[in-house]
Amino acid sequence: MKTDFSKTAFVSRYGELCGDPLRRPMTARQLQAYADVRASFVESLEDLLSPNGKTGGNAGVIACHVYSLMSRTGLAYHTALHPLVMLESAEVFGIQLCPWQQLAVWFHDAIYIPGVAPGVSEQLSADLLRNLVRGADVEPACDAIVCTGRWMDAKIPNLDEQCAEVMDLDIVSIAWPFKLAKLSDDAVSEELRPFYGNERFAAGRLKFWQTLRDRGFVYRSKRFREDDSLEPVAMGNVKRMIKAMTA
Repeated sequence: MKTDFSKTAFVSRYGELCGDPLRRPMTARQLQAYADVRASFVESLEDLLSPNGKTGGNAGVIACHVYSLMSRTGLAYHTALHPLVMLESAEVFGIQLCPWQQLAVWFHDAIYIPGVAPGVSEQLSADLLRNLVRGADVEPACDAIVCTGRWMDAKIPNLDEQCAEVMDLDIVSIAWPFKLAKLSDDAVSEELRPFYGNERFAAGRLKFWQTLRDRGFVYRSKRFREDDSLEPVAMGNVKRMIKAMTA
């Protein structure tokens, strides 16, 4: 039976149900969920990388390596569950991802360093992809990965629809029901708060939501912006986040 990773994420806060078993005691159900995520991540990425000699026969090793990078202690949102949720969301919304889009989804947060300047982690992730995988799909995937580090920019010149779809899938949780969107944001907070302290983090997070509100849109792709269950819901959640933080 297919695991519903979106619903798993809702319950887990991207780290509790499917988190690091060395970090906290886990029940049998949690351990099984953790195993499901690992198996789906490694097997699915290996299947994508295996054809046409893209990895010189090292697809399984690379898939395990990327999984290990996204399973480090301290991560709560940018875990191995994140690309699985993005891929499932694409399926739910009828977005047919081409091979380079899939590569971008898998690798865009392979290296995530909480607290560094915007774009640094994404550039490192793109460099990792270039070093590990060969083929025509690598460079457009790397371009999309770098773009995911720019999604707060008001404008990105020459942004194509496929790259915009990857960017929007990266932040699809903003359009979840508010309680679940808040849990997702709490997971981001768990990663970043230790680096900034409570006061500085809260001020930065409020500015983040206010920037989204003031620019007038959350998503960039036509598919997301024209769907009444996505853009309007996401913008409503942005305003509720601001209200909750300023009450």
